Amino acid sequence: MKQRERQEHLDRISDDASAWFERLQDPGPGTNEAFAAWLKASAENVYEFLQIASLRNDLCDLGEDPNLEQLIEAATASEDENVVSLFESQTAELPVLTRVPRRWFAGSVVAAVVAATIILGVFELALDADSFQTAIGEQTSFPLPDGSMVTLNTQSRIELQFTDTYRDVVLSGGEVLFDVAKDPQRPFRVVAGDTIIQALGTAFNVYHRNAGTTVTVVEGTIEVRSRQAQALPVQQATDLPVIVTVGQQASVDVRSRRIAVVETDPERATAWRERRLFFDNRPLSEVIDEFNLYNDPPIVIADADLETLPVTGSFNANDRASFILFLEKIGIATASVEHDGRISLRQKEARPSEN
Repeated sequence: MKQRERQEHLDRISDDASAWFERLQDPGPGTNEAFAAWLKASAENVYEFLQIASLRNDLCDLGEDPNLEQLIEAATASEDENVVSLFESQTAELPVLTRVPRRWFAGSVVAAVVAATIILGVFELALDADSFQTAIGEQTSFPLPDGSMVTLNTQSRIELQFTDTYRDVVLSGGEVLFDVAKDPQRPFRVVAGDTIIQALGTAFNVYHRNAGTTVTVVEGTIEVRSRQAQALPVQQATDLPVIVTVGQQASVDVRSRRIAVVETDPERATAWRERRLFFDNRPLSEVIDEFNLYNDPPIVIADADLETLPVTGSFNANDRASFILFLEKIGIATASVEHDGRISLRQKEARPSEN
C-alpha cells in the first residue's frame, strides 16, 4: 500500500475511533452492538480506539502503563453478562497447518482487545486463530505475526504457516491485499492453489478463484511461479519464476498453469477496498459471480444465452439496483424477484416494430 494511501487509511480509523469514544459517553439503543461490529471489522480499529481511550485517561484505574499480565487478569476475571466474542470462531473447523507463534497476539492486538474488555465490559478475550475467513460482504484488515498487514475481501480465507525460516500464507479462495514487512532471512510466500507468489518488502493483491489466480503488484517486485501438483511442498516449485513489478499484473490459468503478465492500474485492482467493481468486456456470468460475493440472496441468470454477453463499466458492489438498471437500459436483460428472494435475469423481449 502506498504511504499516502496508508496514512489516509489510518487517519480515517483515528477519526472513527474518536467519534465512537464520544458516542459511547451517552450510548443509545443499539450503540454497543454497532460498536462491537466496528471493532470486529479490523484489529486496527481496536488498537486505535485503545489509543484514544488512553489519551483521554479512560485507563486510569489501571495506572499509567498497565502491563499485559494486568490486562489479561482483569479481562478474564470479568463475569459481565454482556460479554460477547470479538473474534467469532468462524474458522474453528478449518484445518490448522502449522501452529502460529502467539507473539503478535501478545502485543498490541491483545492489549487492545483486553483493554477494550476492561473499559466497556463487552468483549471476551480470544487468542486461538491460525486461520481467518470473511463472510458474504465482509472485509477485514489486521496484522500478521511478522508485522505484515493483510486486508481480506469478501468470502476469502487464509491459513498461516510461519516458521523461523519462512512465512507462508495459504489462500484457499478469495482476494487479499498483502503489505509485506521486510525480513530477508524469512521469505514471504503466498500459496494459491498451484500458484506461488514470493515477495520481500512489497505490496501486492492476490485474487484466487476457480478459474485461476491473478496477482497485481502495488509496490516493489514479486516472483510468481506454479508447481506441477498441489501436493508438492512449496520448496519444490517446478517452474522458473516470472518477475512481476509495480504496475503489472500476472494471471495464472488453472488448467495450463501458464503465466501471462500485462500492464495494469494497481488502484483499479485494489478498488474493492472501497467496494468498487471494474469490468472490461467481462462475460455477464463472471460479473454476476462478483456481485454475488458481496450480496445475498444472489443474482441468477435464467437464460443461458446471457452468460457470455460482455459487460464494461464501474459499479458499487452493494448497489445491485443500479447495476440491474444499467443492464435494462442498454437492453441486455430484465430482472424479476423470485419467491426465495433471488433476482433472475432474462433476455429482454424485443418490442414489435411500429408500422
